[in-house]
Amino acid sequence: MTDSPYRKLNVLVADDSRTMRELLSAILRDQGVQRIIEAEDGDAVMRILDTEAQAVDLIFCDLAMPGTDGVETMRRIASSRLEPAVALISAHDPKLLHTVSDMTRELGLRVLGTLAKPFTANDVADILKELLLTRRIYRARQGFSISLDELDEALEKSRIDVYYQPKVTLDDGKLVGVEALVRINHPAFGVLEPEQFIPVAESSGRITPLTMLVVRKAFAQARAWRREGLDLGMAINMSTLAVRRLDLPDVLSNMAAECGIANNKITIELTESQVAEGAEILHILSRFRLRDFRLSIDDYGTGQSGLQRLKRLPFNELKIDKAFVSGASRDSDMRSILEMSIELGRRLRMDVVAEGVENWLDWQLLKKLGCNIAQGFVIAKPLPAAGIRLWAENWQAPAA
Repeated sequence: MTDSPYRKLNVLVADDSRTMRELLSAILRDQGVQRIIEAEDGDAVMRILDTEAQAVDLIFCDLAMPGTDGVETMRRIASSRLEPAVALISAHDPKLLHTVSDMTRELGLRVLGTLAKPFTANDVADILKELLLTRRIYRARQGFSISLDELDEALEKSRIDVYYQPKVTLDDGKLVGVEALVRINHPAFGVLEPEQFIPVAESSGRITPLTMLVVRKAFAQARAWRREGLDLGMAINMSTLAVRRLDLPDVLSNMAAECGIANNKITIELTESQVAEGAEILHILSRFRLRDFRLSIDDYGTGQSGLQRLKRLPFNELKIDKAFVSGASRDSDMRSILEMSIELGRRLRMDVVAEGVENWLDWQLLKKLGCNIAQGFVIAKPLPAAGIRLWAENWQAPAA
């Protein structure tokens, strides 16, 4: 089937049974898939994903493999920077398949479907069709910007979602907080990133109601986690247009009190380019600090902040942009900038957070340089709220 739409796919088949691997591989070849890789357990899956020159598009993964089973394999994949689609296979109770499928989605992976053994060639074909469909949606979504009507509909119909990215200490890997990141669940294009709707929200005046909705959801989630014994700091991005409300410190303080959250567990993040000196912004930032909120200057290094500005504004936290973090362990110039930024934050008595930590070499460098907190894909992708507890139960920082 040289004209098959699946001929260029890279598919990984993971099952401890050689017979099942050969059967599934034969079905895939009949569908026109030309590149098929086989793995006998989860450890082999991770080795292949780490060394394979071409990205794996789809993984068929059995749950009941000896050693590293399919459940643990999903967690490991979710903790990596890799984003293959997955189809889960099992001969066990279908309820188990559905449970693991839900767990895998909560960890941020794309689950195309499940295969209960014994499955048919048509079942496999349906998975391949779903992969092509999601790819077409993804391509259509690239460059797509939401309209004002669609934004209003998302606000009215509760299509605003909040994802959370963990923040951990570098000295011991302890989970200390999360950053709340807004998403829109579009009926046609799925989950939309902020750059696809924030400009419309800002230009239309919808940024304040959108921000307040995110704050309410994030505070309510922090309360729910606290009741479960997970006491986390919450960082929230603020648009300059939203933060210029003179009563905002009081409004957020009241909302936090209603949810039983201490103000010092909340960090307000403003990008370096947003922070403009002037009486109004100084007034608002000062009132945030008087109410014991934490303030973070985000994306440090990409704007025009001078030392005088950093000295004058009441920030607790310096967040170094990923452009100066990712790959710093292999670039001497980036390392120098990173080292100076960390030292600057320390001298100004600010906590230093590195975002965009994407490999363990950069993690070790940041730890050596004295950075306080790390955030990035090597730790975890942004996750739905339900995925945070599951991630936290399995998270393990690298050994020193």
